[in-house]
Amino acid sequence: IQVRASDIYGNEGLATSNNFSITDNTPPTVSVDTPSNGSIGEIITLTWTADDNTGLDQHRIYYANDNNFVLIDSVEANVFGYNWVTPNVVTDSARIRVETFDIVGLVNSDTSSGFSIVDGILPDITVIAPSSGSSIPEYQDLTVSWDASDNIEMDSVRIYFSNDGDSGFTLMGQVPDPNSEYVFAVPSGVTDSAQVRLVAVDIYGNEGQ
Repeated sequence: IQVRASDIYGNEGLATSNNFSITDNTPPTVSVDTPSNGSIGEIITLTWTADDNTGLDQHRIYYANDNNFVLIDSVEANVFGYNWVTPNVVTDSARIRVETFDIVGLVNSDTSSGFSIVDGILPDITVIAPSSGSSIPEYQDLTVSWDASDNIEMDSVRIYFSNDGDSGFTLMGQVPDPNSEYVFAVPSGVTDSAQVRLVAVDIYGNEGQ
């Protein structure tokens, strides 16, 4: 700081202070864009804008589907986007928070509005029995067994039967998960190309066969 003093005759004297520090007490600004709705396992690009009067240091990205935010990753100061793989969660209230730090450690944050993550992953199902080459008489009980799984939760399995595959499959029954076996009487019709089709349904209506 320099002070100048003048008398009534125009004479001036001045004095200059010693050097002292001025610290930054202005936190950065940050604004998070609300992501578009997505499906489990889909890549969503998260974006935000940020600025600071001195300089940015880094950004930390968080995700929550309730009030508990979990760190996704941190990125450098000049990065304002992140490709995020959506987690194995179904929600209509997912949110993204970005914390931005400046070069002196001041921090500010912003949180997106809620967006949805849906389940679009089909259940997996494998027929265990009957196996290829097996044989059964007409009108006898056929035991069908399988192994089924889903990324969230299974609902049920539908069992279909066909004498030749070309004429279509007939629904023989449906059982809730975790049943893994079903018995039905084989209808009339001699054939060497009978088939069983199983359709696994998860709690969100996705079907795998």
